[in-house]
Amino acid sequence: MNKDNVIDLFEVQDIFSLVLSVTIGGIFGELLHIEDGLNTFGTFLQKKMTTDRYDENGNLLTNTFGKGFINGTILFCVDAQVIFGSIVAGMGQHEVLLIKSVLDGTIALFLAMKLGYGVMLSSILVFVFQALFALPAGILSTYITESFIAQLTAIGGVFMLCIGFNLLEIKKIKTANFLPALLGALVMFFI
Repeated sequence: MNKDNVIDLFEVQDIFSLVLSVTIGGIFGELLHIEDGLNTFGTFLQKKMTTDRYDENGNLLTNTFGKGFINGTILFCVDAQVIFGSIVAGMGQHEVLLIKSVLDGTIALFLAMKLGYGVMLSSILVFVFQALFALPAGILSTYITESFIAQLTAIGGVFMLCIGFNLLEIKKIKTANFLPALLGALVMFFI
């Protein structure tokens, strides 16, 4: 876990906006079942791309290429830090995305040993997915203030805490359900 994000969580200038953004964003995310929807979509894609084949003896062969591609894409895209990291990277702060890239790269090596080249191919889709968030953020970065960036960073700190709780199995938190908090920060920015 990146301790700077957690520190930023406590150094935010407008704690009320942070709490309101995270609370309302979490409620909307829970009502919309964002994490469940992402998991369902991932399972759907995996079923569509993974076809069962049989060898001449009737033994089941699995399509590890498709499985590697889908598992890699889901694992590396279905994460709140990807979206948050891409947005702040578009605004010039690359630390979150760089840390995530090192972690994902390490995991990808082990996943590729099991599932093959499909995992490497998933990196192209992950790049496109991150660019969808980074490019608009980069274009709008001239209009964004330091307080808004601090607010986004604080929300990223909340995401990091949730991920930490999940990794340590302290409490299962559906981190992706808090993604609307980023929109809440945008609304608070204009108020």
